[in-house]
Amino acid sequence: MLHFDGLVDSGDGLIAPMPRSRRLEVMATPHAGAFGVACGASVLLLRWVALASLRPSILLVGGLWGLSRAAISVVVRSRPYARPGGGLATAFAGPARWPILIAGTAGAVALCAAWRPGPGIAAALCGLVGGAAVVALADRRLGGYTGDVLGATVLLVETVGLLVAAAKW
Repeated sequence: MLHFDGLVDSGDGLIAPMPRSRRLEVMATPHAGAFGVACGASVLLLRWVALASLRPSILLVGGLWGLSRAAISVVVRSRPYARPGGGLATAFAGPARWPILIAGTAGAVALCAAWRPGPGIAAALCGLVGGAAVVALADRRLGGYTGDVLGATVLLVETVGLLVAAAKW
């Protein structure tokens, strides 16, 4: 539920039209606005549709799960934190152990490919593009990432990957 909360907060703070100075403040409040609710409902509906139309495999689901966590590990080690003075997500920051991150990412992609080689790799790559879009938007609108952005990234990597996997190949 923390990742879902991050998605909703990111929807409110990154998509809604407002001055940059107010975005972090909006993301820190416990209230969900219209943009956050729309993002949350859309992701839940899209995940349900993808899982209902596809016979999910533990290889695909596990691969996308691992890929989403590898993606946020790279974000934490390569992007600046957006809140002055830090926050909860900075606890995960530290020196980059690139061989471990690369191995984890490769392992997650391999799980997706073990499900079905072409569609599995496409699902993984498109999932990463979806996650990268969230991070790029956060960079542009906040100047870095927050814990909410990491949660949104997890859900977007998984959801986009599931949608691509559910496409009729």
